[in-house]
Amino acid sequence: MPISPDAARSLIEKGHDATHASDVGLDRAPNLEVLEAARIEDRIVVTADLDYPRLLAITRAEAPGLILFPGGNYTDAEIIDGLSRVFASIDRTLLWHSIVVVEKTRIRRRPIPILVILHRPRRPHKWCNRHIDEHERRQQRKLLIRDEPVVVHCYTTPDDIEAGSNLAELGRFCRKMGRDAHQGEIGLVIGNEYFAIHDFEE
Repeated sequence: MPISPDAARSLIEKGHDATHASDVGLDRAPNLEVLEAARIEDRIVVTADLDYPRLLAITRAEAPGLILFPGGNYTDAEIIDGLSRVFASIDRTLLWHSIVVVEKTRIRRRPIPILVILHRPRRPHKWCNRHIDEHERRQQRKLLIRDEPVVVHCYTTPDDIEAGSNLAELGRFCRKMGRDAHQGEIGLVIGNEYFAIHDFEE
């Protein structure tokens, strides 16, 4: 958790119902246990740990909400200021079912549970030879479903990931994955940035 007990007390003084993990014996608990405790108590988890959004994704959880300070390089004052910006810009009712990423210059929100749009292959299967009108065709090619993501973690250095040849090879790999798996989008996260790849042609 990036927020200290002192910062939690500052939130309480500002009128927020805040509890630090150490106050309830959860400072050394597994992340899933922290999420479950927050869900039961209708709380929002404030953290710098990128494992939390991953757990929300793979469990398809609808709660608890999450406010993420990526990197954890924040002072207590910066965290309080970031939370104030979140509360001022996002309706409280949305926070219970959102992942909010707080950065130095911007705030991003993604609703949970995490959904994805998948596309069927562009070419029709051989066995599909009956007439399909255009509306029905669009419905068959674009379905909104609950995601069951597979998350692959890779570790590298800034110099390696910024090398042109490595980026080109990574791009070819992602496009091939999109083609072979018949996906509508491949998501690539580098650092704290999300890159969406839709064009799988070489």
